[in-house]
Amino acid sequence: MDFNVYNFHLAKICKEGASVPRTLKQLLEDPTVMKVGNRFHHDMTRMAAWGVQMAPTTELGRLAKERGLAHSKGASLEAIVTALWLWVHVEGKDEPESARCSNWAQVPLSQPQHDYSCCDGYLTVVCYKKLMQMMDPRKHGKPIQVSSTQWQIRIVTVFHALG
Repeated sequence: MDFNVYNFHLAKICKEGASVPRTLKQLLEDPTVMKVGNRFHHDMTRMAAWGVQMAPTTELGRLAKERGLAHSKGASLEAIVTALWLWVHVEGKDEPESARCSNWAQVPLSQPQHDYSCCDGYLTVVCYKKLMQMMDPRKHGKPIQVSSTQWQIRIVTVFHALG
């Protein structure tokens, strides 16, 4: 399974009422491209308000809960990473001065914000791939069938903060 990670800073792209660029809209609506995120309902709501119907989508927290790795569908990315790889620690995720807690509406993003967003996108892909390899206990231990065709996974991370 191949994958690409794309980051789009919509605070910059859609500044002052501009619409989502046509090619980005086509990518987000492409039925052959899986959009994966964690706790990204707000992102999808914002995109729908801009006329973008993201599909298909997969929520990492839901996958982790289905596979018995999380107690709720709202598990953090850090909790999912820890459940999958006990020896891995994602540094800086909960520190008040971390990029996560900074102003994502600023243009341009700082280098720590850019690095954080790339790490988040990458971790999302890695967790998704690992979770899809795991068996779903609701299916009596059978491996998950994603589709009859081979998906090319492209993870799209959208920054929705508009200030």
